[in-house]
Amino acid sequence: MKFTLRQLEFFIALAQTKQISKAATRCHISQSSMTVAMRNLEEALNSQLFLRQPKGVQLTPSGERFLLHARKIISDSQHAIEDLQYQPELASGELTIGIAKDAFRLSAAGNYQRGRTALPADDHPLC
Repeated sequence: MKFTLRQLEFFIALAQTKQISKAATRCHISQSSMTVAMRNLEEALNSQLFLRQPKGVQLTPSGERFLLHARKIISDSQHAIEDLQYQPELASGELTIGIAKDAFRLSAAGNYQRGRTALPADDHPLC
């Protein structure tokens, strides 16, 4: 059983819109690509997720249950990416800012102090 996050995104879009054309538009793919992706997802899960009707689709009971899991998987994957992207312990280096004296007197002093607070390194030389 293999499926992709992209297939889960397509599945969620189709569950929300209940129409292949609207879900495909939302996901920026063709209707045929949406149909194939959902057919492949159903085959991977060995379960029918949708009832196809003339005016759209309806989730089956299995589809309703899987929708809860799909939303959690997408949410967890987004949180994992955000967690890895935010690593303040890796923030290091030197920041040098040049500014004319008059401009510094007018506005930079407060900004410099806020920067010292936001970047709590020991050394903040002012050049």
